[in-house]
This record gives sequence, C-alpha cells and structure tokens, in this order.
Amino acid sequence: MKTVRPIFMIVAAFLMLSIMGCSIGGMLVGRGQRWTPTPTKTLEPTFTPAPKATKKQSKPVPTQVALKPTQSKPTAIPKPTTPPPTPTPAKPYMIVNDNKVNIRRGPGTNYPALGQARKGQRFDLTGRDARGRWWQFCCFNGQKGWIFADFADTYNQAKVPVVKAPPTPIPPRPTATPRPTATPRPPILFDRTEGPLYTPDYNPILTIWVKVYAKPNIPLGGFKLIVLRNGTKVGEATSENVFHKTGPGPGLGLYKDANIKFEYPKPGTANWETYLADAGGRPVSSHERFTTSPSNVNRMIYIAYQHR
Repeated sequence: MKTVRPIFMIVAAFLMLSIMGCSIGGMLVGRGQRWTPTPTKTLEPTFTPAPKATKKQSKPVPTQVALKPTQSKPTAIPKPTTPPPTPTPAKPYMIVNDNKVNIRRGPGTNYPALGQARKGQRFDLTGRDARGRWWQFCCFNGQKGWIFADFADTYNQAKVPVVKAPPTPIPPRPTATPRPTATPRPPILFDRTEGPLYTPDYNPILTIWVKVYAKPNIPLGGFKLIVLRNGTKVGEATSENVFHKTGPGPGLGLYKDANIKFEYPKPGTANWETYLADAGGRPVSSHERFTTSPSNVNRMIYIAYQHR
C-alpha cells in the first residue's frame, strides 16, 4: 500500500503540468499576431459527360410456349349424405307340413275346396281368422286360399292381420229322397185249374207237362214256362197254339191235353219252382214248388193254367 500511493501522486502531478503548459502557449500566440485565414482555391466544375441516348427498347413480345398439360387429380365430389335405409320387415310365409291338405275358399270345412296342397309347398301369408285357427295365403290356383293352422308351419307371422272371411256358402236345400216305388207286379192273367199232379216215371228224367188255354178249351201260344232249380233258372219252354197228348199214368189218368213240355235229365235232390211268364219274362201266374230226390220216383208233373 505504501508503494502505490507515491506513483499515483507522480502521475497526477504530470497531468497538471501538461494542462498548464498548453494554456500558457495559447495565450502567447494570441497576443503577438492576428491569424489570417488562407484563401481556398475555387474549384472549376468538372465536365460531366451527358449520358448517351439509349435506344428505345421495344416491348417484349410474349412468346407462346406450349405448355404440357398437367394431369390434375380429379376433385372428389362429395356424396350427399343420406340417412341409412330403414330395414324392410321380413315377409310372413308358411310351409305346408303334410300331404294332400285341403285348401278351401274360406276358414271352415263348410267352404268348398280349391284343391290339395303338397308337403313342402311355400306360400305368402296374407291374413288369419279371428280365432287364429285358419291362415289365408296367396296364391293357390290363381286365388287366395285358406288352410287349417295345424297343417302349416308359419314364419314372421306376428303382424299378419285379421281378415274378414268370405260369405258362407248357402247350403242347398235338401231334396226329399224319393221313396223307391215298388215295381208293379204284372197282373195275374192265369188261374191254375189243375195240378200239380205227380205220377211215377222210372226214367231218370224230370218231365213237366203244362196246359195253357182260354175258355172253353182254346190253346194259347207265346207264353213261357220258367223253371228254377235251387233258386237258379235252368231252363224255359214256350207254349204252342196246339195241344199234345200226355202219356198215361197213375196220377194223370189216361191222356191229357198240353201245349208245353219241359224235360231235365237227372234232377237229383233239389227244390224246384215254376211259373208262367209273358214274352217279356214277367210272371203272369202263381208259382208252383216241389222237390225231387233219387228215392222219389214221381218225376212226371202236370199243371193246367186257364186265362182269366
């Protein structure tokens, strides 16, 4: 600290001396002579060359440059925003679950049938009856039909509406069943006036003699003797307009008039029935019945019919 202080004092004294010297010199000069300003030389103007005229430049003609077409990306046109479509409800339908199912015009068996559906056939449901026992569908043979509910498996049927049934068909008035009219029996035209008379005949043949006549004793031709054995017709013989004589026999007496002769070999044991009939086969006399057997030798029979 002692060394620094003397140096600082020396520097300060030197500066003070310098300032004082400058001030004294100035004072001396001002007092001895005036200061005359040195004239300055006027500078001549220098030649500035005029600028050369520049040629008038013509306006540039634009040159047409063929531009290459630039492929710009098409601007996407924004699609209009549409609300999402409302889902379409599924159609109600049915499938026939049995074979030969009757399809009717209305919900009931009192309606006429349109035909029969087969198992597996599919139809669109269009309605139901109020009780839900019948379904209406389309189409069967070109028209709406009805099916009993037990014969159809249905799908999406919750909103199938109740539809009005068609008018019930008017049942036809019952017609009175005509009573069978009894076939009128042909009138009995002949009365039996003789017989049956039986006489033994040892030939194994059944022989039937018949007299068909009118009063007093006129033979009538064209009538038939019908012969049945055990209920089955086995033959017939037609009367002639002339009489023939029968053979004699214990039951017949001597000879008798007859215009019909019928023979049947080996009659055996049987039940027999005979009657007269007209040309159309209608009975015109009473029926005569008798039996035969191998032990019964009365194989010749005589009957006489008189016209009324």
